Amino acid sequence: MVGSGLEVLQALKRQTYQVILMDVQMPEMDGITATQKIHKSYAPEQRPYIIALTASAMAGDRDKCLAAGMQDYVTKPLNPGALSEALTQAGKQLP
Repeated sequence: MVGSGLEVLQALKRQTYQVILMDVQMPEMDGITATQKIHKSYAPEQRPYIIALTASAMAGDRDKCLAAGMQDYVTKPLNPGALSEALTQAGKQLP
């Protein structure tokens, strides 16, 4: 739906989202920075559940995403089973 981390932040101002599939590598602002800004700008009960979606699968990448505030991590190419599991976990966390 959006092409950059800045557009993610703008979209959140227009509409509430329960889950975000956050690409880690985006122009203008990456997904890590966008996630950190979301955590600074929104109270915990207002934040969407953020799932990292990335082609970057090197050692430490998952930890970096989780440390930034993302709740889950799915790699590209997208495995439908992994995405399904991440969405199931999101559903368990949502009110």
